[in-house]
Amino acid sequence: MLFKLLSGIIVPILITAATKFMFSPSMALGAGYDKAETIIITTIGGWMGILFFYYLGGWFTDVIIKFFVQLFKRNKKKKFSSKGKRRIITIKRKLGVVGIAFLTPCIISIPIGSVIASKYFRKNRMTIPYLFLSLLLWSMLLTIASEPIVKSLKEYLS
Repeated sequence: MLFKLLSGIIVPILITAATKFMFSPSMALGAGYDKAETIIITTIGGWMGILFFYYLGGWFTDVIIKFFVQLFKRNKKKKFSSKGKRRIITIKRKLGVVGIAFLTPCIISIPIGSVIASKYFRKNRMTIPYLFLSLLLWSMLLTIASEPIVKSLKEYLS
């Protein structure tokens, strides 16, 4: 088992879990990992992605945006509103941190969801635990749902 976990296929699975989480359980099962190994690998990869993008997003909004605001400061402040920004604000207000955490792994994607969580819920102590718990639940759900599909595809292709 240890040799299989340290094989060369684990790095692409971890990267996929950190960015496009929805596909990582199928990818791990297709590589020959069992359900428990798949849940562990995809959860660790997703957690690495959450931490990376959460803190990168916080740094980005703190430093880079403020730098450009000072650089291009105008006398009149114009409010910029787009359809996407209004949608994010609506989700933030209606669902809160729990809703963002639930939607992040599969529907929003880990990079975007982590940056949104960092921007709007950074002061909430439970933001990262909610994101982690949601990812663990999605990992178990997608692994269980993917297993019969991957098995039938393997049988069909062999």
